[in-house]
Amino acid sequence: MFLQTVRSPRSFNFWRRLQRTLMVRTVKAQTHPSAPGTASCLQIPLPSERETRALGGALARCARIGDVFLLRGELGSGKTVVARGFLQTFHRDPLLEVTSPTYLLDLPYPDLEGNALLPHATVHHLDLYRVGNAADRSIVDFEHIFRECISLIEWPERLSEWLLPPHHLEVWLRFVPDDETGRTAELVGSASGGRAEGEVRWTQTELEQLCNLLRVNE
Repeated sequence: MFLQTVRSPRSFNFWRRLQRTLMVRTVKAQTHPSAPGTASCLQIPLPSERETRALGGALARCARIGDVFLLRGELGSGKTVVARGFLQTFHRDPLLEVTSPTYLLDLPYPDLEGNALLPHATVHHLDLYRVGNAADRSIVDFEHIFRECISLIEWPERLSEWLLPPHHLEVWLRFVPDDETGRTAELVGSASGGRAEGEVRWTQTELEQLCNLLRVNE
């Protein structure tokens, strides 16, 4: 299993609360200006780093070639933790070292031996915090990455809107008041077309499947 049940009151209460509060619904785009039209939305409580990392793992199990995950939130909100959970799960390596590529902009994680969930796929972990102009953005071949790879992008607001593909998934991470470790995540799927004509990548069904991956056996 991707997640092992931890027999503690904190873990038990978390998963009970998750079952009560998870919901998939259709929301209007003005809630999230970067998503035109309407979008599927999933809200998830993350009481600790463990659950934040588990969210990344669940995303990895849903990933396809060409997927773009936009990791949004303030400094310290858990964006790199989600990326770490994604990459460790995707490459089946819980000891894989994953740090924020702040100064490099892009750290690719190729699967040279074919052991990943999608054999021989490359995941690009990008941190665009220090991207300041078009010259900086030209360092990365976004067109190739968005077409042939999977990408996790921290600080995606540094990109021009026209660079973002229409089938991305936004992961909004927010602090919980008066809780040093607690976070909430809101996943917003783009409502415009996917990679094939007429395809919508992140539908309610897709997010419900992701919800199922976050559950554990009692």
